[in-house]
Amino acid sequence: MKQLTDRVAILTGASRGIGPVIANQLAEQGVHLVLVARSADKLQREAERLSTTYGIRTLPVTADLSDPSTAPGVVQSAIAEFGRVDILINNAGGGGLGPFADETPDAILDTLRLDLATPVLLTRAVLPQMQERGEGHIVHVSSIISKVDAKYVVSYAAAKAGLTHFSRSLRAELRGTGISSSAVSPGMVGGAGMAQTWMDDSGIKPPKLMGSVSANQVASAVLKAIRKDKAEVLVAPPGSKLMTLSPGFASRMFGRIGAWEMMRKLSEGPTEPRPVQSAPTENPAENPAA
Repeated sequence: MKQLTDRVAILTGASRGIGPVIANQLAEQGVHLVLVARSADKLQREAERLSTTYGIRTLPVTADLSDPSTAPGVVQSAIAEFGRVDILINNAGGGGLGPFADETPDAILDTLRLDLATPVLLTRAVLPQMQERGEGHIVHVSSIISKVDAKYVVSYAAAKAGLTHFSRSLRAELRGTGISSSAVSPGMVGGAGMAQTWMDDSGIKPPKLMGSVSANQVASAVLKAIRKDKAEVLVAPPGSKLMTLSPGFASRMFGRIGAWEMMRKLSEGPTEPRPVQSAPTENPAENPAA
């Protein structure tokens, strides 16, 4: 989908973190935006900012995406306002931190709903009108953790791995229809990611060799996936990309550089499942680079 001007996109997790950064880059291309998040006030302010700055149309839709049953209503609101949806970006996500045996059944199910079930059902809801027109693109913001034998984020890693495979399988099924699906898999997002939020809360610093990427890099990867119809875009330092070729090797290397020890320390503090992928940013147009 090379031409983005006047396209209509649904973006979940739009009110904070990497969401507003993705929204900025889409709006710069003239994409009209349906912004979805739980926080009505933040969502309204973000919608007004984007409309004023870029001259696009926006529709804020308040929804708790930890409840997958909200998916059809989100899509119906978008179609009622714009008549169609050209792009769906499943960006909202999050999960708990700690040993799997300590997670409650409710917490596990919350993570699976938010990170897998809701994106799947949003995709299901948006597909029929894309199929009628024979065009559309769906982007799933996954995680590099889905490619690693991860510790202390087992439910989250499982959900993201499922999301990545859902995207690839859907892509195969839709080949030749004019509709496509992509996964964008970031590493740790400096200044805005879920792990960054946990570190800010705890005061724990990441290992120097761990590396990070910026929110702007993730947003650029989303646009790249749409424009160039990429099956998957990894957004991570070169060393991390190479390690993902062997999940077991990657896990051992992350252990050697201290990543799992950092996660263990973080898990000892008071953390809860978070309904968005990343923490608030005051000026999303100026996210710190990695």
